[in-house]
Amino acid sequence: MKIAFFADINDNHNQKWFKILAQKHELFVFTEKSNQLKNKNIFLNSTENIRIYPILEDRYSIKNLFFKHPLINEINLLLLTNEIEFVHSIYAVPYSFWAFDTCINKHIITTYGSDMLVDYNQIFKKPVSLKNGISFYLLKTRLERIFNNAAFITSTSFEQQKVIKTFTKDHKKLSIIRTGVDCNFFIENIEKYSNKKNHLTILSNRAMRPLYNIDLIVDAFKLLTDSNPKMSGTQLVLLNYYTDEEYYRSILNKIKQYNLQKNITILTDLKFLDLIEQYACADLVIMIPSSDGTPVSGVETLLSKKPLILGDLNYDIDLFNKDTTWRTSNFSIESVCNAIEEVLSTSKDVIDSKTEKGRTQALNNADVYKEIKKIEHLYHQIKSNNGI
Repeated sequence: MKIAFFADINDNHNQKWFKILAQKHELFVFTEKSNQLKNKNIFLNSTENIRIYPILEDRYSIKNLFFKHPLINEINLLLLTNEIEFVHSIYAVPYSFWAFDTCINKHIITTYGSDMLVDYNQIFKKPVSLKNGISFYLLKTRLERIFNNAAFITSTSFEQQKVIKTFTKDHKKLSIIRTGVDCNFFIENIEKYSNKKNHLTILSNRAMRPLYNIDLIVDAFKLLTDSNPKMSGTQLVLLNYYTDEEYYRSILNKIKQYNLQKNITILTDLKFLDLIEQYACADLVIMIPSSDGTPVSGVETLLSKKPLILGDLNYDIDLFNKDTTWRTSNFSIESVCNAIEEVLSTSKDVIDSKTEKGRTQALNNADVYKEIKKIEHLYHQIKSNNGI
């Protein structure tokens, strides 16, 4: 099949899909001008089946809702010349907007956590001015039209799907398809590392942005080490990627203020195998974002068979439930600290039982190859339904 994607070419989740799909299909990826492929080797032997067009404007202007951007003519020519069968946008804004403006009316939309749970459900409802409110209203109205005209809409979590159901008419076209993890590759590599060290290590594996409440984790870590002298040698590992620079500086200042420089390590832009090693070396993993979908980092933690602490959110229970994870009761410093102490006081037998169940759930419900088969099934449905 020939498929045109509108997506961020440098998003590692998208790249996983493209590498696998390109083994059997021809992909044409439209992305922003500023999104030149950073790692030229990322697709290796798949490059002959992936053509990348970094031609989209860096932002989708409100004007495009009323006057079609001249770039659409160029995109349409590429779509028709290459006999594209359907378009697939990953992430609602702006990618589904660009795809919707093209001449191809067979459109699949994939949403992640941030576009539905944050951009649509929170930001669009909180304009800061009249002009901002009008812009959000226009974008929201167009987005609802786009979703209602799509052939299929896939989401990575049921919470996203709940939001989509509030403004779409045909719920039969909605499905849960997760970004997924190459489970076998992950497990094969994590088993190469050992966790032999003289100190306890806590890993925070989410991005350095306010959404992920890294500051709250640092505060809770300070409370943990202050309240228990035996924890003085405990290490906290933070990851510095997709960074909000101002927020990052505030975290550095907090660490200095708490005099925790010897206890907190910040790792920048790890390669995937290095990240797997961090999972192997961790004694527990914590992630407490204010909003979340089905985090790949959570699936990776389940696969690593390490205790996982999540915040008080509605996660998909086929992966993250009381039998596979620990939870904070709320988003307070005390609650986060208590959750860590609960894991540390839990017997090894209970931890082993929960983490083994967690790995099984991840293997069953979040393997990238199984998820890609679900996507391909939708592609075949579009072909059969439209007689292509």
